[in-house]
Amino acid sequence: MKLRPWSWGSQSRVFFFLLALFTIPAAFASRLAVVDVDQVEVFEAPRRDAKVVGTLKKNTEVLASNHPTDNFHKIKTKDDLKGWVLADTLILHEIPEGAPERTMASDDKSPEVTNERVHHHKAEPNFKAKVFGGADFYNAAGIIRNFNNFTLGYDFGAEFHFILNPTFSVGLRGESIFNSANLTDSTSGNVFNVSISSLPILVGLEASLVDEDGFSIHLGVFGGYAFLTQVISTAVATSSAGTSSSGALTGLGKLDFRFRIFKVLGVLIEGGYRFLETPTLVAPTTGDGAAVFNSTYTINLTGPYAGLGLGVVF
Repeated sequence: MKLRPWSWGSQSRVFFFLLALFTIPAAFASRLAVVDVDQVEVFEAPRRDAKVVGTLKKNTEVLASNHPTDNFHKIKTKDDLKGWVLADTLILHEIPEGAPERTMASDDKSPEVTNERVHHHKAEPNFKAKVFGGADFYNAAGIIRNFNNFTLGYDFGAEFHFILNPTFSVGLRGESIFNSANLTDSTSGNVFNVSISSLPILVGLEASLVDEDGFSIHLGVFGGYAFLTQVISTAVATSSAGTSSSGALTGLGKLDFRFRIFKVLGVLIEGGYRFLETPTLVAPTTGDGAAVFNSTYTINLTGPYAGLGLGVVF
C-alpha cells in the first residue's frame, strides 16, 4: 500500500470525496484511493476465503477506509460496488487538512481512526496447492532394439505455491512419469516386459493471465531435475531384469484453465510442453533383460502433455 500526496487540482475527485463524507450517514472513515494492481478481487468480508463480489481494474478510483482491518481496506466505487480489498493493492491519498473525521459503523468491526498517516501493511501469506494426472506424448525410440512403442506415458503429481501477490506465485512441482509394455524379441523369440519411468522435481513461477469470477487462466514456467529416469527390461521367462538409469535436467511451460466450484476448491485443465532427455547411456550388461537394449541411446521423454486436476487455496 503506497501513499500519494493529496492534490486539489482535480475538482471531480474533491467533489466525489466530499460527497461521500457528507451524504453517507454512519459510513466508514474514508479517503480517496487508487487501485494499484489489475484485476483486484473485491471480497464480501475481510478474508481471502470470502465470496468475491467483483473485480477492479488498475487505476480505478475508490473510497477506502483510513485504516486496514486484518490487512484489508473497505472500499466503495462510483458504481456503488462495496466490499474489501487487500491493503497492498491500493494507493491511499493523504487526508486533506480540515476534512471531517468519522468512524466506521459498529457492524464493520473496525477501530476508530484519526488523520494520521497510514503505513504499509504487508498482506498475510497465502498458499495454493493442486493434484493432477494426465498423459505425456513423447517418442522414446532407440532404447530397445526393434521396439518403438514408447510414444505415450502417464503422469501424476502435485504442486504447492506461495502467492506473492494477486498476479504471481512461486511453486514447487513433483511428478511421476511411467509407462510399460510387453514385447517379443524377433531375434530370440523371448518375451520381455519393458517399463520406463522418471521422477521430475521442479521449481518455477506462475502468472495469472485472466482472473474472472469463477474462472482463471495461469501461465507457468518450471525447471528442475528428473531423478531415477530409467528403463527396466525384464525377461518374462526368468524374471531377470536389466536396468538402465540416469538423471536429467528438465523443464516445462504450461497453461492452466481453472474453474472454481467452491470458495477454496476448483477443477483445472492443464496442458504444456516438457523437455526431458538424459545424456547418452550405454546398455546394461547384467540380467537377462539386458539382451534387448541397443548399445547406446538416450531416454527422451520430451513432448507435449495434458491433464486434469483439483486445486485448493488457503
